[in-house]
Amino acid sequence: MKLKKIFTSLLCVLLVLCSFAFAGCNPYKDTLVIYDYDNGREYLKIDLNGNKEFSIDFIHSVNNSNVKEVYKIEGNEIVCYKLVYSAFGAGMPDVIEPPLSLEYDEDGNMVITGYNVRFDNDNPLTVAISIPYDHVLTVGDKSYSLGELVGHGKIVTISVIR
Repeated sequence: MKLKKIFTSLLCVLLVLCSFAFAGCNPYKDTLVIYDYDNGREYLKIDLNGNKEFSIDFIHSVNNSNVKEVYKIEGNEIVCYKLVYSAFGAGMPDVIEPPLSLEYDEDGNMVITGYNVRFDNDNPLTVAISIPYDHVLTVGDKSYSLGELVGHGKIVTISVIR
């Protein structure tokens, strides 16, 4: 009788664990965390919900054109692998050499792929929020104004945790 109770209890625990796994309640989900660069204060945690990419859109401070940096998550690293911009000008790439390649998208924007710039907890991604423009972080179909979150002129770090 005691063995039957132990077996039933273990079976119940196993069923609960399986139901979490099938319901998508994975404790090892990737989460982006936005911190204040100066004092380490945590501003926001964003559950990536299986997304392995995010982007940061901003207006370039020198040539005043739209720029999008596209990042992917690889383990505990954030990797910048693509840059999309709308106009040549100071501060923007004008010579593309392998392994980089340049194409144009359907809107006429320049798309450079082949970057492999890696960020981790020892070398976090840092973003200086423009004045007066904003930086907008997009994950899936949700966007976050970093200027509204932390204030223009501030610097944030972005890390991924599992």
